[in-house]
Amino acid sequence: MPLGGTLTRVGEVSTVIGSFVGRITELDAVDAALARARRGEGCLVLVGGEAGIGKTRFCREVAAHARRDGFAVGWGSCWPEGGAPPLWPWRAILNDLADSAGGALAAEDQGGPRIDPERFARFAAIADRLAAISSGTPILLVIDDVHAADPGAVLLARFVARTLAHLPIALLLAGRPEGPTAGELGATVGLTLNRFDLAETAEFVRSRGHPEVPDALLRTLLRLTGGHPLHLQRVVAHGPADPSTRAAEEDVRAAIVAAVAGLG
Repeated sequence: MPLGGTLTRVGEVSTVIGSFVGRITELDAVDAALARARRGEGCLVLVGGEAGIGKTRFCREVAAHARRDGFAVGWGSCWPEGGAPPLWPWRAILNDLADSAGGALAAEDQGGPRIDPERFARFAAIADRLAAISSGTPILLVIDDVHAADPGAVLLARFVARTLAHLPIALLLAGRPEGPTAGELGATVGLTLNRFDLAETAEFVRSRGHPEVPDALLRTLLRLTGGHPLHLQRVVAHGPADPSTRAAEEDVRAAIVAAVAGLG
């Protein structure tokens, strides 16, 4: 099933016009994992990549696909700035999928990297609640920015992952390279989102309303942005340039300088 809108394939490039570009190999891998989960073969998928590479956008695309395929979706995002209570992403997930009592299970956690008998019982109750929900519909659990998760949230992800073997549950985690690894989490599938190549850069620019961009300018875009989707988005938002003059490359450079100057 296409992941949103009209999906076209050109080699290893897929495009949802005006919405989503590239990642066809990665989407196929997650699509296969969701199909296995639907059959009762639970899985944990870890999606990695540098900041701004499109991990959150990728997870949203997967979540949209899962909903159309009958999955219930619970989404939790970690807070990288500090001050978040223990199990913060799991509170959101349980509130999405269960009820206030489900969220309260996570809210009662005291945090930290260890599991004592009381915490084990809490984790088991959360896993049991998820298993009960999955008896009526397959579910997808998404944790974004897992590199910023508190130790307890990562422990609970590992705990839940161990219960997935015979349940229609897929757990999708996304984070930067400095976060938990696929091996540490016990991931069934590990994926890395890389920067765009020339074909994906061309599809990205076209999908943003610029269908007639000369090849020379596309190569300039790729060279100056490194194929990074966030930088490409900033350049496209900067406005079109006249490809017949040197100003085209200078406009691209100006957009990159402006984007970098705005970073913290």
